[in-house]
Amino acid sequence: MKTYKKGDDGDPLKAQLLDEDGAIDLTDASDVKVLFYGDGEQIINRSVTIENATDGKVSYSWQTDDPIYTKGTYKVEFRILTSAGQMTVPNEGFVSLAVE
Repeated sequence: MKTYKKGDDGDPLKAQLLDEDGAIDLTDASDVKVLFYGDGEQIINRSVTIENATDGKVSYSWQTDDPIYTKGTYKVEFRILTSAGQMTVPNEGFVSLAVE
């Protein structure tokens, strides 16, 4: 679980998207989105910045209505969109993010 202090928006959320074979190559991705869920409902669905496509590294800069400003525990996942379809990471469960 990644933990942030409420309002600490100076550092973007960073992730390396992996599958069972290692880093997911995002070279052919048309878009990668981060989705946040709170209380069982999707609350954020926004595009991320691909920092290094071949290493599957992405970042997300916080926006004014994001969970970083509200205490709680959130579930996070990433959706990779390509011409072949969609892939969700992680493919089982979620990444947990806590804001204290």
